[in-house]
Amino acid sequence: MSRSNKSTIETAASLGIRADLLRRWKKEYSANKAAPFPGSGHLKDPEEERLRKMERELRIVTEERDILKNIQRILSLSVI
Repeated sequence: MSRSNKSTIETAASLGIRADLLRRWKKEYSANKAAPFPGSGHLKDPEEERLRKMERELRIVTEERDILKNIQRILSLSVI
């Protein structure tokens, strides 16, 4: 798996992470090379991916709406 002559400590330092974290990642990768890091953002079920995308878009639109409501309220108060 290692493609470098650097030690784990050197590699971790160059990545800005702790060596024990890098060791854990290597262990997880070795244990399950097909899917070593679950939760990497890619869902196996396309329907789940579509739902997650729609939920994210809804969250963004809701935040934008709330901002616009606040702006409207502030502007209506400044007119009085």
